[in-house]
Amino acid sequence: MSDETFDATEKLQQIRSRRKSAYKKKYYKRKLMPYRAEIVMLKKEGASLREIQDWLRFDKGQEVSHTTVMHYLDDLPEMDGHKDG
Repeated sequence: MSDETFDATEKLQQIRSRRKSAYKKKYYKRKLMPYRAEIVMLKKEGASLREIQDWLRFDKGQEVSHTTVMHYLDDLPEMDGHKDG
C-alpha cells in the first residue's frame, strides 16, 4: 500500500469535474443539434420543456429528459430572454 493518504474530497471534485464536462459537451448537444431550429421554434411558441421532450420522443425517436432540453436551450444564444419559469 502507498504511503500517501487518500484525499476523498479532492478525488470527488476531480471525478465530478470530469463527468460534468464530458456529459455537457459530448452528449446532449450532439443529440439535440439536428433539431435545434424546431426546438427553438417550439419554445418560442410557448411549449414547455416536457412538451418538447414529448415531441422529441414521439416524433423524432430521441429519449432525453426535460432537464436535458432545458440545459440545451440555456446554451443557445437565440434563447436569451426566453427562460422557462
